[in-house]
This record gives sequence, structure tokens and C-alpha cells, in this order.
Amino acid sequence: MILLSECLRDGLLDPSLIAKELRTSKVDVIRSAGSGTQRSLRAMLDILDIVTLRFGNPIMAYAWYRSEALPGFSGSTCMQLVAQGRASEVIEYVEAVDAGIYA
Repeated sequence: MILLSECLRDGLLDPSLIAKELRTSKVDVIRSAGSGTQRSLRAMLDILDIVTLRFGNPIMAYAWYRSEALPGFSGSTCMQLVAQGRASEVIEYVEAVDAGIYA
């Protein structure tokens, strides 16, 4: 899991600190979140925290978040859905899969 406290600077999520945790660039993190807003960064981290348990580490979870098309979402990835403001739908889907609903 990505520890939220390690990604905060002056009480705000810092894309540079998130990038360090994910071993990528600040620009990549901002693109992956759909924007650099606190809401989009938080949504991305929430999803990564949920799926990190499945993949074993946050870097693998991040790769999945960026590249894996989700069934039932017209081939969109988590990254694309978050950029569209649909993070809550992604979280609901991932939690349903984890609960065995879409297994």
C-alpha cells in the first residue's frame, strides 16, 4: 500500500512524493490521475490501495491501473475512467470483483 502520510506535503497530496513511491515522474502521476487536483490524486491513490493487495505491490497495481481495460467499461482503463470523473464506479467495480460478484 502507498502510505498516504508519505505523500503529503503541507497537508496536501504532492505528486512528486507520489511519483517517488511509484518510481515514476511527477508528470506521469498527474497524467495518470487525470489532473493534478487533490480529488483526482486521492481517487487514484484510493484505487491503488485497494488493488495493491491483489498485485502485491503498488508499482504493479499502478501498471494495472494505467493499462488494463476493465470489463463493462467499453475498454476503458482505470486511468481513463478516473480522468472522466468516474473513480467511484471504478472503486465499486474493484470491490465487487474482490467480493466475488464478477468472478
